[in-house]
Amino acid sequence: MQTQLKLSLVRGALITLALATLAGCMDTPTPAATVAKSTASKASPKPTPKPSLPPGATGNNGGLPYGVIQSMNSSPTGTSAGSLTGFVNDSTTPGQPVKVELYYDGQVGSVSLGGTATSSGGYFNSVVPSALWDGKIHRVWAYAISNSTGARTLFQAGPYSLFVGQTSAGKAYFDSTVRPAVATCTGCHNSLWSDYYSAKGALSHPSKFEGGTATDNSLVRAPSGLDGHRNICNGGSPCSAFTTWWGLEFN
Repeated sequence: MQTQLKLSLVRGALITLALATLAGCMDTPTPAATVAKSTASKASPKPTPKPSLPPGATGNNGGLPYGVIQSMNSSPTGTSAGSLTGFVNDSTTPGQPVKVELYYDGQVGSVSLGGTATSSGGYFNSVVPSALWDGKIHRVWAYAISNSTGARTLFQAGPYSLFVGQTSAGKAYFDSTVRPAVATCTGCHNSLWSDYYSAKGALSHPSKFEGGTATDNSLVRAPSGLDGHRNICNGGSPCSAFTTWWGLEFN
């Protein structure tokens, strides 16, 4: 099942800008920013407007390019398998394409270039290198390249954590224990928690690079009654299965 995971723009975090709706447990996700469309008149043509910015973005970034990674498809199958999407803007050349460089598991200068992309209408897509489709947590440093100077600017909230694919031990435990625990859970939002990639996205928020642990992640905190959500675990299942699963996926 192909699942789109939204990434939150928190310093150093990959995650999910709204993983999906956990009815009664998680908040409704905020839609990603959309690209503004031209409304030019035939009689008096108007310039193409700048693309709309994500919430909280100023767009000028002190004269430097501004970029954010907005979503990640962690599934290794489907037409958009392993692809990440983002927004980038260079205020010195409004509305023009901007080049993006991506470095995985290290900053520029410490690892080889892992991928490039060029924005269209402010947005870009790039596929994570297939060598990293191992289900483990990786990090990506994304840089916007200035159209004026060619200098690199690290994306806001970078680096981001991400994963593509599955680990054999983690997927086996999910199928044998986590999915059945969710199926018999009273109050669980089964349509999300019974899907491997959606549930693992919550399990990896925050990632181990940002201090996430087996007992401190979105998948455990919400059903445990934390962060303003109702308690459906009461110290037992399915949260106990989630914590064991975390260790298999991320240790």
